[in-house]
Amino acid sequence: MGETVHESGVGPVVDVVTRSRAKPLIASLIWVIPGAILFGGGIWMVAYELNRSLSGEGSIEGAIAVIGAVIIVVGWVLWSTIIRRWRASADERVYLRAGPGGVSVGHVGFPRILRLLTSYRILTSEFAWDQVKTWYPHVIRVNGIPTESTIEFVGNDGWQVSVNTLYFSGGRESIAQAVAAAMERSDLLPGGPPPAVAEDEEPEESDGCVSPDQA
Repeated sequence: MGETVHESGVGPVVDVVTRSRAKPLIASLIWVIPGAILFGGGIWMVAYELNRSLSGEGSIEGAIAVIGAVIIVVGWVLWSTIIRRWRASADERVYLRAGPGGVSVGHVGFPRILRLLTSYRILTSEFAWDQVKTWYPHVIRVNGIPTESTIEFVGNDGWQVSVNTLYFSGGRESIAQAVAAAMERSDLLPGGPPPAVAEDEEPEESDGCVSPDQA
């Protein structure tokens, strides 16, 4: 099956990388056990205090109940992150496309609070190459620890688009190479690539040109 050429506001573009279901899941495994412990532990603390109060063994200890509630929230934040990543890994609205005219990208935005953080917004951006000041693969670090891998696009007007590579197959360097290769795709230009000229081909004389032998 051949590649699909998509029409966009910056001309024809192609997917430079495919979505990955494995990477988001693997990256989230580190949060599974802590999230379960915090969420379950918080529920136990709140339920224990509530049971004490209902059984007449004593009143609810406000501090313990508050701590339990906070722990529940932290545990749910971890679990909701796993859920969002897993859902986004199969979302067709997440893509990174490029062509000689520019870039078209759909990437995961902020989580939706009203949906208990399990859903997310999709941000779409399209920009021509002449609007881009620079672009590069990047690693976000917190206290020296790498936390996120991105492709950064910085515009002439100061805007910036960060594409998280977590949802795509391959590393940031290989994705950057694929984007660079798409920039040079002359077959995506209107009318296709210019015809190649053979080395021994000589340009034809115009109708108004007279050779010295004919003078």
